[in-house]
Amino acid sequence: MAIRLCAKCGKFIKDDGITLDGKLYHRECLACTYCGGPLTGTAISYKGGFCHPECNPSNGKKVCAYCRKHINGSYYTHGEKCYHKDCYHKYIEKTCIICGKPINGYYIVDPWGNYAHLDHKGIPTKLCCSCGHIIAGSSTSIGVDAELCSSCSLTSVTSRSQVEKCRETVLSLFKSLGVTGIPEHIPIVLERCDDMPGRRGHIRYSGNARHSTDFHIGINFGLPEIHFQGVLAHEMLHSWLALYGREVTDDECEGFCNLGSAFVYQKSDTEHARHLLERMYESKDKIYGEGYRLMKARYERLGWAGLLETLKG
Repeated sequence: MAIRLCAKCGKFIKDDGITLDGKLYHRECLACTYCGGPLTGTAISYKGGFCHPECNPSNGKKVCAYCRKHINGSYYTHGEKCYHKDCYHKYIEKTCIICGKPINGYYIVDPWGNYAHLDHKGIPTKLCCSCGHIIAGSSTSIGVDAELCSSCSLTSVTSRSQVEKCRETVLSLFKSLGVTGIPEHIPIVLERCDDMPGRRGHIRYSGNARHSTDFHIGINFGLPEIHFQGVLAHEMLHSWLALYGREVTDDECEGFCNLGSAFVYQKSDTEHARHLLERMYESKDKIYGEGYRLMKARYERLGWAGLLETLKG
């Protein structure tokens, strides 16, 4: 029996699938090139793909690309698509998440696909310094130009008990990965965001690191729990490198420590964690961003144990 593979995604087809132009597709892999709706019946070729017969612009009839109903009378266009006025205003037009009014001209868009005017009555629109959402309601300031949205504020780490809970979580994760030897009682201090501009955390130690347990970690006061844990994991790997690692370049050092943050975010697997992970991976920073991509590639090639072995002094 021939293996039935989808002509679009290349994966095995278990059910009947749909055949178009002699090719077989998953039902969910076929969407109308014009309106984006699912193709479950007859379809025609259109711009390298397929579309519903009623959506075919060449038939001379206008079809709303949102509701797929015929358009009689005036309509709006967006790109090469047509829309009923009501459909356009309700579902297509960019509206400000803060004031709800249509956006004309310049605007700001957050990583979650929300839009907003650049300012409201002269007050600039702000993004949450952790999750990146446009702040549309109440917020919490953790420093100059550092605001948390109401959702991130719910898990802000501001107390000693929260710090210790995060410590236990991160150390447990490292032990599951086979990372041992990190001092378990490094003092962790919550510091004002303004006292460490441009940074979320840092680690200090005195004397010769090879023989020192005198580490001190500082992390921004008020960071959401998942963000706090990511920063803590990064700083803890600095202590491992200081105690057991060979001399490495700055990008190798920060890239390796960013792997600690990445494991925290992957373990959490929430939308917020995925945003932090994506932001770290896409960073243009020569040391932190490029370093993370460098060490991530090494980890994928060598595995965690193999990578640690190459870093030992």
